Amino acid sequence: MPESHNIDWPWLTDPAIDFLESYLKQDMRILEFGSGGSTIWFNEKCKSVITIEHDWHYYQETKKKLKDHSGLMILPLPYYTIMDTFLDNYFDAVIVDGRNRKRCMYHSINKVKPGGIIMLDNSERPYYHSVYEHLKDWEQFDCKQIEPNRIGFNYGKYTTTYWIKPNE
Repeated sequence: MPESHNIDWPWLTDPAIDFLESYLKQDMRILEFGSGGSTIWFNEKCKSVITIEHDWHYYQETKKKLKDHSGLMILPLPYYTIMDTFLDNYFDAVIVDGRNRKRCMYHSINKVKPGGIIMLDNSERPYYHSVYEHLKDWEQFDCKQIEPNRIGFNYGKYTTTYWIKPNE
């Protein structure tokens, strides 16, 4: 188990966390792909958090830390198909920090409410850039980490990007 999993804090860039601090409201619906410290953090801020995890160990470690773990699910890969079970415009935010990130994002586009967000961690990786074309009409914000973050993590061009869905 990576040491970072023991930290009850999102493993995102500090500017992305700062944005989420001001964006999140208690009545919001959040879905995150990939569990960990962010799961505990989101559960303290929002009434409805669904977290999708594929790794049994991460699932168990996260479950131990949650007071209410009803929104924590373990699903086999590819787990992005879970999005097909939700109504369009259902979520206020989708956080993508797990496996199959491009597919998770593709399947999330219609599930985010107008004015809602999709957030992609490690967005500096060129492999993910092909999904940007599908979000070209959304406002995009790149949150770069230029020094070690609050939990002491940093590397090169570490970036978390979020997009705001246009109002229809």
